[in-house]
Amino acid sequence: MNRTKVKALHDKLNEVMEQFASDNGVAYVPGSGSFDEAEVTFKVTFAETDENGLVMSREMRDYEQVQEVYGLPPLLTVFKQGGDEFRIVGWKSRSRKYPVIAERVSDGTRFKFPKDTVVRKCA
Repeated sequence: MNRTKVKALHDKLNEVMEQFASDNGVAYVPGSGSFDEAEVTFKVTFAETDENGLVMSREMRDYEQVQEVYGLPPLLTVFKQGGDEFRIVGWKSRSRKYPVIAERVSDGTRFKFPKDTVVRKCA
């Protein structure tokens, strides 16, 4: 398989899975994939949503569990760092130094931050 064919297959799979998720009252979270010359494998994830329709990922649920313990701001809080705005989207418990996951608002790129920096920037 080549990259063009894999992209076309992934786009079609996303269409079908979105419809399937909608029919079954869950959210479809597109995943990554891998391929070689003979086959392709895609990760498919379905998730429950909260009352606002937001998909609560494992990282988001983890953040909510530790939020009060570390005095962190609420999930989805926006803060400024180095001229960019970031939105808090999760917690990576295996990362000791940089456990807070935030997305740059302008393009959705994910970054990791120390918890002390996030608390300070959101105060």
